[in-house]
Amino acid sequence: LFKAMALSSLIFGILHLENVVPTTMIGIVLCVIFMKYKSLFPCIIIHLFHNVLVFLIIYNTQGATDTTIDAGLPDAEMLLILAAILLAIGLTWFIRFLKTNKKYIEGYYATEK
Repeated sequence: LFKAMALSSLIFGILHLENVVPTTMIGIVLCVIFMKYKSLFPCIIIHLFHNVLVFLIIYNTQGATDTTIDAGLPDAEMLLILAAILLAIGLTWFIRFLKTNKKYIEGYYATEK
């Protein structure tokens, strides 16, 4: 189990080329959260909010010191709108998934008690 968590977290970190070590650490935390709640949903939400927070910090920090930031990055408002749209699509898919698999989900939690 530990090897699987370490390997998946390392792959997660490597896929984020610029920040391998901190992203690998976040991958470990997300693995622990997945193991505790037996669901990817909290991990996806945490990952989404983490990415939005990091983007806002970078955008605001660079925007205060670098006047050329607007030429290289899209508007923060546009990215937040895109994130909201993608979140709505993801939640729609997730709700449809829950409805489709309701009997399996209920059966799974019934056997855990």
